[in-house]
Amino acid sequence: MPVVSEIKKEEKPKAEAVKPKAEAAGELGEVFRDDFSKGAKNWDVLGGEWEVKDGKYFGAELDGGNAITYAASAADIEAGAFEVKVTVTERAFAEQWAFFGIIIGTDASNFWLLGFTEGPAQEHYVDFLESLEGTWQAQSEAATKLKAKNEKDMYFKWEYNKEYKFRLEMGADGITGKIVDLKKDSVLAQRTWVFGEMTAVRMGKPGLISRGMKGYYKDAVVLGKGVKKI
Repeated sequence: MPVVSEIKKEEKPKAEAVKPKAEAAGELGEVFRDDFSKGAKNWDVLGGEWEVKDGKYFGAELDGGNAITYAASAADIEAGAFEVKVTVTERAFAEQWAFFGIIIGTDASNFWLLGFTEGPAQEHYVDFLESLEGTWQAQSEAATKLKAKNEKDMYFKWEYNKEYKFRLEMGADGITGKIVDLKKDSVLAQRTWVFGEMTAVRMGKPGLISRGMKGYYKDAVVLGKGVKKI
């Protein structure tokens, strides 16, 4: 089991990561891409078991914690997007809730998660939640409660062994999560959380996360402003 560590030093202080910011104007372009053809050199593991095989990044955490890895080589996302192709292959254990997804965050306690979740009764749905200083579902807590809008079918019944595109879009006003059908290029599920003046995770590195599920990721892409990083 890898030792939990902080992301490499390009990250910003947590106080900066949660305070309101003005969004700069300008078009988004591709600033980072990883097809995993050169292994996992761009990624820092904070927990779980991670391995690259044949251009796929496999992740699993079977001991009840979170498997997390961040793209330390990517630029911070403040006004941009992170997308990756995701396939969930199997449930690792039957008890409690399990999930498999993507994140934008600063460490193992502060992030936004967009993921496929399966409950103990095998119910399938999409989770889109915030961990803020270790508080799970912080976006629904009274002190940090956010408003939701633009919601579509978050109880979409996703399937095992089918590839989807996950996309997180971060801006000054809020964050949007989308699940996209790759064949039809259509949005299957989405929601936007509006920041307003509330404390929230407002920037971070792109990352991957799982608990109690096995699967893999392909073609991680970050869109933002600036020079492309390889």
